[in-house]
Formats: sequence, C-alpha cells, structure tokens
Amino acid sequence: MASNVPAAKCTQECPKGIRSVLLGPPRASKGTQAPKFAENFCVCHLATGDFLRAMVASGSELEKKLKATMDARKLSGHSYHKEFNLPKEPMKDDITGEPLVHQSDDNEKALKICLEAYHTQTTPLVHYSKRGIHSATDASQTPDVMFASILAAFSKATS
Repeated sequence: MASNVPAAKCTQECPKGIRSVLLGPPRASKGTQAPKFAENFCVCHLATGDFLRAMVASGSELEKKLKATMDARKLSGHSYHKEFNLPKEPMKDDITGEPLVHQSDDNEKALKICLEAYHTQTTPLVHYSKRGIHSATDASQTPDVMFASILAAFSKATS
C-alpha cells in the first residue's frame, strides 16, 4: 500500500543517526513539517492517514471498521490553516485536487474531544522524555520558526 504523497528525490548526502517521529495533537503542523523533513533530510514521509485511506479503498474486511472510525472524525486527513498553511489554490486540496470544505464540527467542542484522545493515546510515550531522547516544539509558532526549532533539537541530539 503506497502513500499518495510523491516520494522525495534525494539530491544530497543524507545525514545519519537520527530517528524521528512527529507526534502532536490535531492541527499541530505535523503535515506541514513532514515535507520539510523529506526535502532537507532525504527521508520518507509516511503519513498514517494516507495508509488508512488506501486500506479503506482496498475493499478489505478491515475497510468497514476503518471507514466508520474515519467517518466519525476520529482520524484526520489533509488539513490546511487559514493563516499558516494555505493550499496552493484557494479551496482546493494540493494533493487530490478535491474541493476543500470547512467542517461543520470544526469547533471548540470537537477540538477538545480530539485533544483528549491525543493525550490519552500519547501519555504512554512519556518514557522517552524521561530517557532524555524527546524534544518538544511549540506548535503555536510559524512553520519556519518551528522547523528551525526542530533543526536545533536535531543538532543538539547529534553533538
């Protein structure tokens, strides 16, 4: 099952030694930062949402369960931000070309539910912080400032 995101072409010497996973709540810019990683570090962007959408389209037995979960918005697809992450063409998805829709449940109550699920699901990962191999980044910053912060964490980890 392949992602519908084009693979990055590696045109540089690839750095070694860092294993990274972008974790974050909904709208934390993971989808904005991942292509920057692919471009700058010659790595693959494996988006779980892309894999799940491909599985739903495959017609497998798992399809029904995945589709119900995705339809309940327990998982998110591509997202854009009105200020920081606009699509290339207004109201059109950059990858699929489909028209964009503002979700009716895109409100404070729905976000609180998503954040609660995020905290419940990621709390078991706290042991990485305790081992000193976790770095946090403030997702309220602009995408470029966030990426600079991530690069600084990588530099610190490899020095």
